[in-house]
Amino acid sequence: MKKRISCVILSLLMAVVSISCGKSANNAELSTEENIFYELEVSTFMPWESEEEDIPEGELASDDIRREVNNLAKDILGFINSTYSTGWEYVDKDVYTFEGDPYYGGGYCHTDGNLYFNKNFIYGNIEKGFQNPKLKNVVVHEVIHGITDENRGAPFFYKWYSDDSVLGGYLHEAVTELLTEEYLRYIGIQLKDVYSEGMSSGYAHIVYYLRAMDAAIPGAMEDILSDNMSELEKRVEEKAENDEAFDRWLFFLDITQVEHINCIMGEEDAINPFIMVYATTEFMERISDEEVLLKEINNYFDKAFGLNSGEQFCYSIEEAKEIMLSLVEEE
Repeated sequence: MKKRISCVILSLLMAVVSISCGKSANNAELSTEENIFYELEVSTFMPWESEEEDIPEGELASDDIRREVNNLAKDILGFINSTYSTGWEYVDKDVYTFEGDPYYGGGYCHTDGNLYFNKNFIYGNIEKGFQNPKLKNVVVHEVIHGITDENRGAPFFYKWYSDDSVLGGYLHEAVTELLTEEYLRYIGIQLKDVYSEGMSSGYAHIVYYLRAMDAAIPGAMEDILSDNMSELEKRVEEKAENDEAFDRWLFFLDITQVEHINCIMGEEDAINPFIMVYATTEFMERISDEEVLLKEINNYFDKAFGLNSGEQFCYSIEEAKEIMLSLVEEE
């Protein structure tokens, strides 16, 4: 089975986490009686860079905005380098504005290396400044895409299976969103400031996968950012005592995001992503410290439910998995 990963650029109102879908995992012939993480057939994906990017028709932003965006990028770069010892670099990028759908904030296009922002965005026109936390979130996310493109490639994958088939196709989005959350927190913007209506990022599932991996395998994020993936794979497989463990983690990251998007789009055969989260949590439980993993699960629930309040939802991993299964069974 092969699915296509299309270019996903942040749009806040399309980034709502859907708790239930039109089709439960049971209807999709997935059973929690089985060890889904190791039994589900692995799919590979067509990378979105195999498609041409839709580059908005826009005009060069003002000198002040271009300077402000590139200064922001340099501050983000300093944060990433100091946090993860990456030694990354950054070259100023052109910034364009365009008029488009008010629910679409903008994006980074790796085809031409430029940043594009929508003057009609519901949360503000970047030409008038971007102090609004919702607009700032979009700008930071897309700037980080530009930084990772320059230093790691964007998108970056872990494994090519053929000329048009990859595992880890959504890894770049998970990394970008995680870094966005961390940087915003660093400058004093909390998720509740960004998602005050109770929404949460559509990448909440896969950011959890990444945070759980970093908790289980200390330094995992630094390995990913430094393109030291083979060493990370080795450490995961040794700890899991299974030579498919890392590939399957990448596959579940991809398929969870694909099914999440399918749920949002109302696809009839969409699988509730919480069954994938349940299976991945079962796997992470085997290689993680229980207390550390439980903390990441509670952070994930807080975002996935759109509360962003710091509330503790469960007091054991078993309780957490029961919540995940109850969400799978919702109509």
